[in-house]
Amino acid sequence: MPTLLQDFYMIPFKLLEGIIYLSISVIILKRDRKSLLNQIYFISILSWGIYIFLDMILYPLAHFESSYISTITIKSTEWAIPLIANILRDIAILFGGILAFGFLYASIILKFGESYAKQTKIILSLGVSYIIFAGATIFFDVIIHSGDYVKAHFNLGSGVMIFAQIIIFVVAIYYLLLLYSRFSDTTIKKRIGNFILGTSLLLGGIVFFVLVGFMNISAYAAITGPIGHLMWTLGAVFIYKGIITPLNK
Repeated sequence: MPTLLQDFYMIPFKLLEGIIYLSISVIILKRDRKSLLNQIYFISILSWGIYIFLDMILYPLAHFESSYISTITIKSTEWAIPLIANILRDIAILFGGILAFGFLYASIILKFGESYAKQTKIILSLGVSYIIFAGATIFFDVIIHSGDYVKAHFNLGSGVMIFAQIIIFVVAIYYLLLLYSRFSDTTIKKRIGNFILGTSLLLGGIVFFVLVGFMNISAYAAITGPIGHLMWTLGAVFIYKGIITPLNK
């Protein structure tokens, strides 16, 4: 459970991460605006940058809000649900969810080619899945405040959504691993390896924060917070390394 001091402490780390994501997204798009793969990575990485910026704002803001949606009681402690912070959280979730589905779609493009990825059934299935995922996460996820603490309230619904996000990344990595095994050329394998490593770091960051939450070690947030966000930042860097020279299958 982050305190106000811890939330302010994390601002520089999140700011740097957001700037790196936005910068990398623009660089990727500029390299080849017509490439579907570049477009998808641009949208995905840009969306995560926006998510991080909103996340950077909403947690400190929740400490100072005086307007609340309602209150909930958890283990005899009453927690308020700040209005504006939760609106920002809902918007952030819409952007954050694009990263997982975008990376899955990018893996499909790399594994099966653009023609296959452009099929209506593929786009529709991913679009509907994203709407369900984002909608359910917004419904279950809530930011709560009590005393000097602000946190995301974890419940069964939140757990299911996090698990679903992990599965999406696992499938994306699986497709990349299949593609990796198809080639013997070391240069191509290195490029695909960067995609695998970048996506794995993003997945690792999610799993890391889930484990930190289960272990309830908020006293070490000054250490765990930067570690998790560093993993996410490095993920974008390796994706950039993988895309700076387009793959020719």
